[in-house]
Amino acid sequence: MMMAALNVYFVLYVATTSGLINSTQSHRDLFTILGASKSARFLRLDLPAALPAVVSGMKYAVPASFIGAILGEWFGSSRGLGLLMVSAMQNFQIPLLWSAVLMVAGASLIAFGLMTLVERLVYGRFQ
Repeated sequence: MMMAALNVYFVLYVATTSGLINSTQSHRDLFTILGASKSARFLRLDLPAALPAVVSGMKYAVPASFIGAILGEWFGSSRGLGLLMVSAMQNFQIPLLWSAVLMVAGASLIAFGLMTLVERLVYGRFQ
């Protein structure tokens, strides 16, 4: 669980920090001139400008979370698909191993595809 969280955290951190600089200096100056507080500027300017980058980071964090969960299950879990893969590999149960791998790959691709749809919606609205 912690491996998946670390993978997701770093992908989202990089995407969010790079997205927060997407608002232009002239827009920030306009908010300052109009007397907006820092929290209002963040909520109404910086966050909407960063949303496409954050959603794009979420799209790439989905497969990273699957990889982190599988690796975490390999090294320290008493159940799960990662342990099933290791057990099948050690017992030479190749069809079971490949079915588990294909199940994880399919779930990861489906989640990636759903996040791609969400990304297109966000880009259409906030870009």
